[in-house]
Amino acid sequence: MTNSVTIFAKKLKKQLKSGSVSVLTLSRITGVSHQAIYKYSSGEIEAGLGNADKIANALGYTLAEFISDKPNSVHTVGDCLESIQQALHNRTRK
Repeated sequence: MTNSVTIFAKKLKKQLKSGSVSVLTLSRITGVSHQAIYKYSSGEIEAGLGNADKIANALGYTLAEFISDKPNSVHTVGDCLESIQQALHNRTRK
């Protein structure tokens, strides 16, 4: 299974490439620096949960939807908690 960090980076990159939002606009909306957004989308660095949530919400998603590899799935509270726990686990392993 692909980890949530990689999924987040891929989805962010896809959103940016689609032209639906620019890095600068996303930066203004979220308060996250445009440099960080570029690095998140390339997978160079991992977004913290706070910034990941801000970015996902600004793009019209919940964090759980944005880090899930399940297409068009209905997410339960359990799914959200599992995704968050996995992200935290991956973060502490680095």
